[in-house]
Amino acid sequence: PWPRGVVPQADATSCRQVCEALMAASDAGTVAAAHAPHLGGLAVALTTLCLAGDLGCDLRLEKTHIPLHSFLFSESGGRLLVSTEADEGEAFVAACVAAGVTPLHLGAFTEERQLTLQAGGDTLDLDTGALRRRYQERLRGI
Repeated sequence: PWPRGVVPQADATSCRQVCEALMAASDAGTVAAAHAPHLGGLAVALTTLCLAGDLGCDLRLEKTHIPLHSFLFSESGGRLLVSTEADEGEAFVAACVAAGVTPLHLGAFTEERQLTLQAGGDTLDLDTGALRRRYQERLRGI
């Protein structure tokens, strides 16, 4: 875990590798969507993609060296959330590995309009319709 109040430093070399991997995968036609989780972290990026595509997602997070709240809400640089069509997953991984990047498979987008997150023994289920209504309510207030 990171010491309290210390923000991880971005590694320019790693960031370049991630961008090169995304460009190679995109050029190969394996990327369906991509989003940088820099505002609100992974949880907000996933929600944004679900709302944009009128989809849900089913995520199963394995134990990582990063605390769950940091994993979901960290705004540190050098990460991208990328989705592929199911039959393009292996080609995407190959493009990442060729660029020196190890991708982490989190789950899949679904036609069900439900954002489901399983981590450890806990499960979080959110209806994306309810998330959309809350989002739009906030926009009306601006």
